[in-house]
Amino acid sequence: MQALRVGLKAMKTRIERSRSRLCSKCKAIFDNWWDRDDRTNWRVLYMSSTRPGRQHHNIVRLQRSASKGCPVCVLLLRGLDGEAIQQLMQEDRNRRSLVHIALALVEIPDLYLIRVLFHPGTSPAWEVAINAYPSVGNSTKVGKIQSRADCEANWNLVRKWLRVCQDTHPKCSQDSSSRQLPTRLIDVGTSDMDLKLCLTESLPRDTQYLTLSHCWGGKVFTMLTRSNFQEFLTQILTRDLSKTFKDAIVVTRSLGFKYLWIDSLCIIQGDEPDWQRESSRMGAVYTNSALNIAAAAAPNGDLGCFSTRRLDQMHGCKVAMRTRRDSSHTTAWDCSVLVGSENENALNSRAWVYQEIFLAPRTLSFTAHELFWECISSMACETFPDSYNYGAITRPSVASGKRWNDPTGDISDKWSQIVNNYSGKVVTFERDRLIALSGVARLFAARFGTTYLAGMWKEDLVKQLAWSTVKPSGDTTESSIPSWSWASINTVVLMKCDVDILPGFIPQVSILEANTAVSNDPFGDVMGGTIRMKCRVPRIATLMTQYERQKVNISSGSRQFRAEICPDTTPYSINDELQLLALLRGTNWEGKETVCGLVIEPVKMATYRRTGYFEVTGDYLQGFMATWDKGTAGDEHFSSINEGLGSNEEGDNMCVLALI
Repeated sequence: MQALRVGLKAMKTRIERSRSRLCSKCKAIFDNWWDRDDRTNWRVLYMSSTRPGRQHHNIVRLQRSASKGCPVCVLLLRGLDGEAIQQLMQEDRNRRSLVHIALALVEIPDLYLIRVLFHPGTSPAWEVAINAYPSVGNSTKVGKIQSRADCEANWNLVRKWLRVCQDTHPKCSQDSSSRQLPTRLIDVGTSDMDLKLCLTESLPRDTQYLTLSHCWGGKVFTMLTRSNFQEFLTQILTRDLSKTFKDAIVVTRSLGFKYLWIDSLCIIQGDEPDWQRESSRMGAVYTNSALNIAAAAAPNGDLGCFSTRRLDQMHGCKVAMRTRRDSSHTTAWDCSVLVGSENENALNSRAWVYQEIFLAPRTLSFTAHELFWECISSMACETFPDSYNYGAITRPSVASGKRWNDPTGDISDKWSQIVNNYSGKVVTFERDRLIALSGVARLFAARFGTTYLAGMWKEDLVKQLAWSTVKPSGDTTESSIPSWSWASINTVVLMKCDVDILPGFIPQVSILEANTAVSNDPFGDVMGGTIRMKCRVPRIATLMTQYERQKVNISSGSRQFRAEICPDTTPYSINDELQLLALLRGTNWEGKETVCGLVIEPVKMATYRRTGYFEVTGDYLQGFMATWDKGTAGDEHFSSINEGLGSNEEGDNMCVLALI
């Protein structure tokens, strides 16, 4: 007990020492942190800085404060590149900067961005953003980034992360009762002479193995084929492998493991039956691995895991912050700045890799500047080796999220984050767009007992249909995936239930039937799909004027209203005729009544294809709702066919239509 008191006292001393080194401007940021906190509107916090701006140093005083040792000023100065510093010194060196603080991500409620802006409102306006997050266990240790990734200090650090995870993290433990090994593994042995392909049918079920996430990058490299299969069972020549594969083998041996799984060396390339069988099992391959190696800095196999390190990119410090506005008690916070862009992580854009890192219980990422560790229970890096709450490079496992562990709520709320993150990822072959997410979908189906339909879920399907593109994909290539699925286009989409559509929204359509055509795997590729629904007759409207980005004026009959229109593939033009199908109605995050729905086009009688998304809000809603008056545009199409259902209790003409 005495030792514990001494340890806590030493920790408090170190935390207080970090406060004493802050300059007055930086100390004011953290001293007033809780006074300026406002969590009453998560949407506003997510979209912008709500706290009043505070003045900070000009560029000259920032340099002076950093030279005196203020750790936050050091981060801010390092976050400015040489061009920015030169411009600021030449233009208006005496103009003070402005500080804004805001939540960075809704999903991580305690992650903040401290944004310092020089010359706000002008061009160019230089900005530095510091991540700030509570330290795990109030740790005060800031680590040292090694000059080489493959050094003994780093291997000891990774072994420590792995040991702590396996011994003390219940969430990260694996159920071996139903565990299946991959069909094949690479036996790395103890030297290059031992390297060979191994069939796993004779191995114990609890055999530990590592996996590799990497970019193929269009380079020609050694793969497993029918012609070299028997040869690989005897020996794989190391000299024929890419640098990424060689480095992954070194990682496997250095961490004390014998087996490694690499897709192109464990799945027979050019063999369609083997591909179909093994790709359907790929989710389980990563889920059951002991550790996933991510070659994050390598756009192809030539760069590998042990690339040349950029030691001036990642910088961090610990800062003490008051836990409450009326308390003198302080806790340690991690503050870091990443110089450069997250886009330098070559794996970020790859669809297959998203699933691999998502499903792996642990991932070790070799980035351009340091190692990042992530498991279901924690994150860490060389800068913050005792645990780092937020990894700017790796992706948090869904198993650590609130939505995953919360039994309440519908599947849309839980799935939307996946779609928002995954959509727009790159696949070499279009048919892989759903296959590359199949392992994640299986996980959700097993967890929540839901029915999968082309990247969406049959349960609560209406809300999931309300998705929009960030920008049109520009791709009009025919796809076997139905148009109502976000997976039918290659661009980033937002499921509106995660952004705008709140729980109180009421469906305006009833799903009568929903199905997809699949070959053999309901979680894989699809060859079409149909949703039949009962709904109000779609409104025929004409696009009149482009008001601003995505805002348009529309006329329907004698009515006019303004709407937000988000086309899926190609932008609409003035005088285009649009058919609008209302999906949901309710109050949005601004407290305004809103109707949202789909822009559709006819394919054949009572059968439509989706082409976009629309919203009508606030004062413009009355004009849109009035178009549902009996006898207005759109009814004629349904009056002569048996899909017309007459009027509902409100006098709106109803119909049954199909979306394909």
